Amino acid sequence: MDVLKILALTAFLVVLAGAGWLVGWVNTPAMPMQQALDFMQTTQEVKVDEGEYITFSGLNANNAKGIIFYPGGRVDPKAYAPLMFELAKRGAFTVIVPMPFNLAVFSPMSASRVIKRYPYIKDWYIAGHSLGGAMACSFVKNSAEDIAGLILLASYPAQGDDLSSNDLDVLSIYASNDGLATVQKIDSTKRLLPPQTVYYCIQGGNHTQFGWYLTQDGDGQADISRQQQQDELLSSILKFIRMKQ
Repeated sequence: MDVLKILALTAFLVVLAGAGWLVGWVNTPAMPMQQALDFMQTTQEVKVDEGEYITFSGLNANNAKGIIFYPGGRVDPKAYAPLMFELAKRGAFTVIVPMPFNLAVFSPMSASRVIKRYPYIKDWYIAGHSLGGAMACSFVKNSAEDIAGLILLASYPAQGDDLSSNDLDVLSIYASNDGLATVQKIDSTKRLLPPQTVYYCIQGGNHTQFGWYLTQDGDGQADISRQQQQDELLSSILKFIRMKQ
């Protein structure tokens, strides 16, 4: 075998190995903790359906308001079940959108299909954690859909998705000990969000505890429990969506 053939074969094997690593990487998301899976069951208060979307519907609520949720990058969508369940129990119809390869960047306009699927919802909010939040910003920037509000969890818009002139109500919730969506990053991107944006910092919280999954590389150490962070998260969102009533 001549040198050129050896080099070509070597390059092919390197590309093949890299492709295999990439496929393995995107298909091994952070898995939900058992506490999250416990909220994937229908109860007397909330109906849970798992199909193309994961939906949570309060059985004793009018479900006039809906929240479309984009998961964080490489996080199993079920890791957000407890928060969506609790919101549904209090009257919101919540929809988790599983993403191709667990990366919302591959389907940022998914919310349009959700809105068309459930036309009886009067007011839609779009929310997301981390990469999911950034793609929710992209949806707001590029969609003609009528959205009642945007909810960002440890997230901020990309430079190309400047929403500063938008009249949309926005809630940005972040955590003081987040090692990924740091306080500095949140502060430096405030110029990309509307001036009426409401900011809420969870003191002692971190990036991972916005969901129910194990730690992420680069995250800071939380000084509060996951449940306490989730309680603050739930309270802040409920206050925000009630502003529209």
